[in-house]
Amino acid sequence: MKFQNIMKEPTPMSNNITGNKNANIGLFFEIIAVHRFFS
Repeated sequence: MKFQNIMKEPTPMSNNITGNKNANIGLFFEIIAVHRFFS
């Protein structure tokens, strides 16, 4: 349930753009994996 902690904290807009994209992609795939696991 690590992705819930990430979603609770707003990401600052001054973050590195590539780092932000990688974090969003990782978060996206993590949610997909959890969704598939429970469904």
